[in-house]
Amino acid sequence: MKKVLLAASSGGHWVQLRRIESAVQHLEVHYASTDELLASDVPRFHELADGSFGHWIDLGRCAFSAARVVLKIRPDYVISTGAAPGFFAILFGRILGARTVWIDSIANAERFSMSGRLAKPFSHLWISQWEHVAKNHGAKYFGSVI
Repeated sequence: MKKVLLAASSGGHWVQLRRIESAVQHLEVHYASTDELLASDVPRFHELADGSFGHWIDLGRCAFSAARVVLKIRPDYVISTGAAPGFFAILFGRILGARTVWIDSIANAERFSMSGRLAKPFSHLWISQWEHVAKNHGAKYFGSVI
């Protein structure tokens, strides 16, 4: 069975990610996020270190934890709704040959997030949840997940 890694930061990114899980229920689904308390909500949970751009030590831990998870799972697909942990999951997934999908958070109503902009070259499918943002940045738009 093919494997998919759904990866996102906790909070709103996680909520949006959970809204798309029915689209991949036919696959072996693995979840990765930054809050270990989320493990009780889903099967096959993997914790990611949190990090944000500008905090380089935390960002390094974040990248290392994402690489570790991707290497362990070896997913066929990686899907993320955002923030730095999701970006690193997309990056390392792509390096290992996974098909990758970035869905920028609905909170980004005027332009793509920094993580989203960084994820573009590593994403097979790059999506905005705002039609005008997708049009302005050359992304796809399929509606919102909220």
